[in-house]
Amino acid sequence: SSLPVSNAPDYQTTPTHDGSGQACHPDIVYFPDGWNGYKYWMAMTPYPMSNRNHENPSILVSQDGYNWEVPEGLSNPIVLHQKGGWNADTDLIYNPDTDELWMYYVRFKNNLCTLYRVRSQNGITWSDEEYVFSRPLFQMLSPAIVYKDGLYHLWYVDANSNGIHADHTVVK
Repeated sequence: SSLPVSNAPDYQTTPTHDGSGQACHPDIVYFPDGWNGYKYWMAMTPYPMSNRNHENPSILVSQDGYNWEVPEGLSNPIVLHQKGGWNADTDLIYNPDTDELWMYYVRFKNNLCTLYRVRSQNGITWSDEEYVFSRPLFQMLSPAIVYKDGLYHLWYVDANSNGIHADHTVVK
């Protein structure tokens, strides 16, 4: 089977709330017939010049998987910067049972990596954040969540206490 979109022929424009266009950790949900007006929904965080103070979860949409925009009525970021910490590592899923998008992200604060979730029935209005679980700092990076047949499957990278400087990592 073919993918719904091929690799871009050149750099794409990803509008970010900080104006840098430097998006990190994108995750896309594709709806062949569209969902609330768009075929592609993307969660991502800006990460301009590795400045984690701007790395706040945001939403973009597209009809073709190439041209991205902020959906009308939404103001990014949907999760704000945390004093004394930072947000990162978005993951987006669609829950067909509730007809909602669920965005997960990791907050690095107080020597913990904490996974949170926000939910939306329209992609514009998002719930308050919901705590999922925590691990020691850098022991839960880049979560990937799949919802299938009523079950949630979660994978994440454990980089031990050395984070991006770890000499080895484990997928859990």
